Order: sequence, then structure tokens, then C-alpha cells
Amino acid sequence: MSEPKKIIEISGLDWLKGISTHPYIPVGGLFQQATNFNPFNRPGIYFPSQAASTIGTGVILDEIRSMTSYVSSAVAGVSFVLGFSKNTRLYRIRTDNMSVENLSTRIANDGGWGSIIFKNKIVYAGSTTLTANSIPIPRVSAEVSLLTLDNAYQHKPHIGPDRNLYVPNKSNVARVTSVTGTTGNSASFLAFEDDVIVRGLSDDGIHLIIVGDTNSATNPTVSAVGLYRCFVAFWNMKSQDLTRIWEFKDNGVFGVQVVEDEVIIHGQTNIYTCSINSKPRVLMPKTNNTNITSGPPEPGSLVKMGDNVALWGDGVKNIYGYGRISPHLPKSFFHLHEIANNQTYSLFYDGGATDKLIAAFGSAALYAFTGTTTANQTSTTKIAGIDFKQPYEFSFAKVILSQKLSAGQSVDLEILTDEGDNTVLRKTDGTANSFSHTNFPGKKSHIFYPYPGTQAASSIAVFEDLSDIQIRNIGASVRRVEIWGKPLRPDQDVYK
Repeated sequence: MSEPKKIIEISGLDWLKGISTHPYIPVGGLFQQATNFNPFNRPGIYFPSQAASTIGTGVILDEIRSMTSYVSSAVAGVSFVLGFSKNTRLYRIRTDNMSVENLSTRIANDGGWGSIIFKNKIVYAGSTTLTANSIPIPRVSAEVSLLTLDNAYQHKPHIGPDRNLYVPNKSNVARVTSVTGTTGNSASFLAFEDDVIVRGLSDDGIHLIIVGDTNSATNPTVSAVGLYRCFVAFWNMKSQDLTRIWEFKDNGVFGVQVVEDEVIIHGQTNIYTCSINSKPRVLMPKTNNTNITSGPPEPGSLVKMGDNVALWGDGVKNIYGYGRISPHLPKSFFHLHEIANNQTYSLFYDGGATDKLIAAFGSAALYAFTGTTTANQTSTTKIAGIDFKQPYEFSFAKVILSQKLSAGQSVDLEILTDEGDNTVLRKTDGTANSFSHTNFPGKKSHIFYPYPGTQAASSIAVFEDLSDIQIRNIGASVRRVEIWGKPLRPDQDVYK
């Protein structure tokens, strides 16, 4: 009988490989699922993301669609987040204690279509009006109208490399140079064809980056199925001439972000990557048996975590990310949070020692994710399918932690084959074989043997491929996962 050999090890840089494009092969990443896992929280360690805590209950009356922050001179070292809804409501969140105030009586114009701090003013866009107001406390008497906007299209503002403010405005890009009135501001500083809708803006430090499409709907998701002309354009902000424009086909686009030298375009059927020198190509497909089947992001959910990591909400319950925190690490496509709610409307990230993320969801739900949260968050990773090219008999699996289990923490495994139809190692949570603090207090490693006498009727010990290797981690710091098996002669069939 042959001795067991290690056939899989997940450790070190493996934890940073991110989500694979497809479930059956580890292409573009290692995991077909990796919920509530920020690989850059503790690089090289599998540790769940921060847990969420609800804030603003009873104060928040509707969905916050855009958020921006300022530092208060009255409260030293404390930043405040201003959140706008599309119902002319304004909320203020204090980031040191996450208390929330309703300041809706202090504005008369809507700001739910986008907001930003510009020239020491809070500038916010409604469906038809761009407004400037005072900070730290906005006042109705201080509101100044800067532009009239085309109704119901995206208007998320962005400060360009020339330090002027730019706003998507249907088939135009508006420019704002003054926050004291309309003089000098233009609603159509750059004009596209009449059938074009500008969907989002960003920049690469030299050019303003513009994405748009010819889908006539104010929101492409309500349009009839079809492919439309979509584009990403690079503009020097000086004339009507574009430095570069790349065109591609999709149902529509929803926004643009820049991660180092990559331009990330959010489309209906794909997420694309490009640069001024390279055409858009698919970074992550969202159709045809992909691991990401998410909906389009709301404009307010497109934010950055530092300079090199993009975050976005997917239009349902998920928050995704792409990038890296250091050039010494690989870029990763990851699933930061999953919240049981109906839509991610806006995000705000405030870096620093406490690493705060604020997320607004449907049903007027507002959550805070902070680095100081002590609750044990649950993360589930599932490795993309692996074909070993020869048969093995399962021997055992091993989990090694970087620190001992503490109260409430556990790590459980499940291993399946035959596209999930047969079980190699049955799910361990809730059993005496579960690697939990209750069963094994203070332990740092654990061996998972086939659980005697309780395997499911569909259990099988011999396999040539593993379709699902699921790790369920509640609050633990996993350094390494190993799977061991005995090599078998290749001249045999694998069957039940």
C-alpha cells in the first residue's frame, strides 16, 4: 500500500490569488468562492473581514446614494461623512463613534446623484441641479446653484488632473471652476454625439477618463437586451479632441476606476481592464458559467481603498474589490463583504489605524465595518476545481493556524468530487470532528480524517478530481491547509 502524499497545499501567496474567473479551473485566481475575505488584511493568512454593525437605526429614513467626508476644525482629529439620499435628505456620520444625525432641514436641493468636497465646499448633484454648500454644517441659506443638469442621468462629480471639477451630464461632460455661482461653469464643456450617455469619470493623473454608451435608458439595466456601442475615452481637458478612445460592445457601462496603471470599466456582462495604450479586455466575466454573476454597481458604490485597491457594490448584497496594497504583492479580485440585504447603494472608505468602511444598502440600512470590531465574522472559501490526472484515495486533511483558537472561533472543511455529487470529506461543522474552540480549546492545528460511520450515502474515497474544497472560517487565522491522499494505479476506473 502506498504512503499518503501531500496533493494540495494552500498557504502564503495562495491566499492572495483571489477569485477565479470560472468554477472548474483556477484561472485568474484560486477560489470559486471567497466571501467576507480581504486577502490584504493579513497578507499570507486566511482571516475573515471585519464584522458589520448597524448604525443610524431610526435616523436613516431612506437609501443613502452618495457619501463624502471632511475633517472638522471644531472636533480635532475627527472626520465626518455626509450622506445624501435621492429624496433631498442629508445625514451626517461621525466616524469616531459612528453616531448619525439627520440634517435634512439644512438643504433644499437634492444630492443623491453624487457629492464631493471641492474648493472647501460640499458640492452635490441632484437629478437636475448641481449645488455648492458650506462645510462643516450645510445651510439652506448657503446653497448656491452651479449648473442645470439633464434630468435623471448619472452626475457623479470628479476632480480632474487640471484641478477643475467635471460632471457627467447626459451626452456631455460639464466643467465647474467656480463654487460661488454659475459664472465660468459649463454644462457642456465636452460634447459627445447625441445618442451617447456619459456614465462615469476618473483620471490617470494626466487625462480625464470618460466611460459611456449608446444605451438610451437612464439606467442600462432597465433596457431591452442587446449590445450597444460602449467606450472609454482619455481626454486632455483642453479641446474637443480626445487623446484616445477605445470602443467595445456590451449592454451598457456603469462606471470607471483606476488601479495603478489599469483602468477598470464596469459593464453589464463583463468587468474590463485597459489603459491608454491597450484596448479593453475582460478582467472578470459575469456571464457564461462564471464565479461572478453580480448586477451592475451604483455610482455611489465605486470607491478606492487607498490608492491601489478599488471597491464597489454589485447591485445586490456584495462588496467586491480588486488591486493590491503593495507592488510586492499580486493583484487580487476579492469578495470583501456579503450582507443579507437587497442592494448596495453607496460606500465610503476611511483609511488609517481603524480601517473604517461604511456601506449603505436598500431598506435604509447603513453598516459600519471597522478594524476594531471584535465579533467573529464567518468567511467561506471554496477552491476552484482541480484535476489530478490520476486517481487518489483520500487520507486526511490538515489545518494549521497562525495563532491558537479562542472562544467562538472554528475552522471546518468539506471536500466534494464529481461536480459536487459525491463527498470525499463530509462537512464537519456541528460534529465532534469540527475544529472549534469548544471541541479543541487552545489548539493550533487539526487533522480531519474521514469521519467514521457517518459519511453520507454519496460518499466516495477515490477520486481523480476535486470539484469543491470548502473552508468555513469563523474568526480564525489560518496559515495553511493541506490535503493528503494515497496515489493509486492509473489503470482502474473511479466509480462508486
